[in-house]
Amino acid sequence: MPIEETLAALGELVKAGKIRYVGVSNETPWGVAQFLRAAEKAGLPKIVSIQNPYSLVNRTYELGLSEFTHKESVGLLAYSPLAFGWLSGKYEGGARPAGGRITLFERFQRYSRRRSRRSRPMSNWRSATASRRRSSRSRSSTRVRSRRAR
Repeated sequence: MPIEETLAALGELVKAGKIRYVGVSNETPWGVAQFLRAAEKAGLPKIVSIQNPYSLVNRTYELGLSEFTHKESVGLLAYSPLAFGWLSGKYEGGARPAGGRITLFERFQRYSRRRSRRSRPMSNWRSATASRRRSSRSRSSTRVRSRRAR
């Protein structure tokens, strides 16, 4: 459905008092720009919010949308702040609780795939941090031993 047609239909709902404002969900910077341009060009209601995922694990909003939406006064309504349970520890140690989104829906597996050290899910954060600490301790103790040996 064309953006102008969507905004016109939503504009009718605003005029009728059925909704107060217009927003979008899971949109890209390009998509937001198209909605804003169409609204300005045709005198239709401007989008005032975007609902996209945002958490310590999923920060894609920051890649282009954050600056753009800030400058255009489009507010973020973040969803999944706990990254489908990863940040709560729900899936700690490889657990797959019945009824959990990662367990039920294959499309959310992006949160559970093994990743490089820089982009590990937060459930692995503690083990990655502990591993780095052990590694740095062993390097520093090696330096101390090598200085004493001289």
